[in-house]
Amino acid sequence: MSHKKFPEFYPQGLTVPHPNAESQSFECLYRLADQSPAKQADFKAKCQEPCRPSYIRKNSNNPRFYGTSFSTCKHKLEHLKAAHPDQFGPKLITSGEVEDSLGVSLVETKHVCVWFYKDCFPTGFTES
Repeated sequence: MSHKKFPEFYPQGLTVPHPNAESQSFECLYRLADQSPAKQADFKAKCQEPCRPSYIRKNSNNPRFYGTSFSTCKHKLEHLKAAHPDQFGPKLITSGEVEDSLGVSLVETKHVCVWFYKDCFPTGFTES
């Protein structure tokens, strides 16, 4: 099925998603969003968000740069907003479920990177 394909923006010659990524569901993840409920535009991969050129050069060979970041901890996002109010202050902390049918993920300490299949994104993320 077409929803099991990954987006075309993944670079050639780099293993994306991460080789250790696997299909799994999450009952509650947190993400900064511009609105509640969050829309498709709130689930862009890091490489699709505005970034400094030095950040792009440093991270373009990292598979995580092509995934979407989530937190397992609301406090982590509260701290991020407080530490960087100009960049993240107006963002809302949203939470919701990410189903395994949407893509594959890699879990790290309080962080989850998800590589969504083409045209797939979570729904139901609301301000928490």
